[in-house]
Amino acid sequence: MHFTAREADSITRLAGTQKLKGFFDFWTRKEAYVKAVGDSLQIPLDSFEVSLLPHEPARFIASVDLRYGR
Repeated sequence: MHFTAREADSITRLAGTQKLKGFFDFWTRKEAYVKAVGDSLQIPLDSFEVSLLPHEPARFIASVDLRYGR
């Protein structure tokens, strides 16, 4: 899985065209985080959360798996 349960729930709650935009914003934010910390896809994408909603600024929210916490 690429998203945490809370992230997946957030995506499913978006309506219409916001769902697709939200997905791509989300994916881009996750990719940016793993690149920024330099671990590429060594970090499971469901081990941390990022902001999703289109009106929210891009930000890291929380680590779900302490092995990958920053």
